[in-house]
Amino acid sequence: QTACSSYTWHGTTYTTSGSYTFDSLNAKGCDSLTTLNLTINQPTTATINQTACSSYTWHGTTYTTSGAYTFDSLYAKGCDSIATLNLTINKIVPVNQSLNVEGCVFVVFNGNGYNISTTLKDTIKSVGGCDSVYRITSIIVHNANPVRQTNNIVACKPFVYNGTLYTGSAIAIDTVKNVFGCDSIYRMNYITIRSITPVKQNSIVNGCDSLVYKNNKYYRDTLLIDTVLSIRGCDSIYKTIKIKIYPKPNSNISIPTVICQYSGAQFNYLGNANYVAYYNWSFGDGGVAYNLNSNYSYADTGKFKVQFFATGLGGCNSDTITQIIHVDASPKINAGSDTSIIAGSSFPINVTTPDPIASVNWTPGLYLNNDTSLSVVCAAIYNTSYIIEATALNGCKAYDSVNVTVLDKPIVPNAFSPNGDGKNDKWVFANGSSYKNLTVNVYDRNGNKVYENNQYDNSWDGNLNGSPLPVGTYYYVITVNSSYQFSGWVYISR
Repeated sequence: QTACSSYTWHGTTYTTSGSYTFDSLNAKGCDSLTTLNLTINQPTTATINQTACSSYTWHGTTYTTSGAYTFDSLYAKGCDSIATLNLTINKIVPVNQSLNVEGCVFVVFNGNGYNISTTLKDTIKSVGGCDSVYRITSIIVHNANPVRQTNNIVACKPFVYNGTLYTGSAIAIDTVKNVFGCDSIYRMNYITIRSITPVKQNSIVNGCDSLVYKNNKYYRDTLLIDTVLSIRGCDSIYKTIKIKIYPKPNSNISIPTVICQYSGAQFNYLGNANYVAYYNWSFGDGGVAYNLNSNYSYADTGKFKVQFFATGLGGCNSDTITQIIHVDASPKINAGSDTSIIAGSSFPINVTTPDPIASVNWTPGLYLNNDTSLSVVCAAIYNTSYIIEATALNGCKAYDSVNVTVLDKPIVPNAFSPNGDGKNDKWVFANGSSYKNLTVNVYDRNGNKVYENNQYDNSWDGNLNGSPLPVGTYYYVITVNSSYQFSGWVYISR
């Protein structure tokens, strides 16, 4: 009997080849002896180590990654045959390379000579036999076709060219080779020696107190002479430089330290004005001035930074002086509006202010009951402009004015006849147009108002609501400029 690996006979498993017997009773009860000649064939194994580029095909299967792979089959005796493949995949991405090899007329590369331009393609494999480099080599063969050039070289004195000194005009010929050693340029140089007539230039350089010119410092007016060479080294320009030193102005000024709001203050320059061309005042609130001495007033209160510098002759600036000025608040007063009064009358003037006032003075003081008070009674007999000066506790002053116009009393007729005859048909005041505000109210004898006009214009015709009033005496009240009032009677006849 032949078996693979093992064989079982009469309940016993055998794993090795040999002769085995089995004793039993036959049908007649006698011993029956059986002999087994057994051959055991063992399975076979094999290991293969393989390296490949990119992929490897084994027993019909293509592998692209490294690893251990097995294959099971039956060998000739019918038993298993197991093969193991230890596979290493070396993945290499070929590199593309380009190479230029250039030469003049004839080029040798890798032992081969080329007299015309050629492109070579080559593949370099890695140590594992994989494609590693794809190389394209361009063989470039340059022909020897030199270019002819003509150069003009102009000099203003003896000139050295390519190691040769030329004292007069000449022609120099030379050859320039390219990087491959081929004649590239045949150059013909025309050398011309030509003299230059220098140009004379004059200039002025200004300085303030001192001046540094070409690394030298000057403190007084100086005359310098300089020669400028051309690009060929010849005298090209004769320069005369006049150095002018101007004195720098000083910054001596006089300004107050404390002033009052709206009150002009004097800002004075105390330096030598003979050295100054411009004056530059900055008052710290946006205001500026350019006078020798300036009078300036501030609309705001607080601290302000005053700055000054003087610009001297030649543009020299003095040092900038900075000083703080304090502006105290001036009182605020209001004397009211201008007004008109009737000759022989009086009216009060009440000056208002939110600030404590130390003293008051009216100018002029004529026809005032008190010229040192905020509240006065005015009885002017002719047109007068009054100015009030109010001084606060901090000494700052404020001013306001009131213009008083003195008007004659309205001339009011005591009768008119609105009967349509064209004569005295309306109640006409002779000087009514002289007043800004002329209010007229008329009443009958029972106190009933029969006419009213807040700006009388000589237009009343003796009617009430379009109907003539009865003949009789009526009483009027007239107010002039909202301040002076008088009354009387008028008779209407028909």
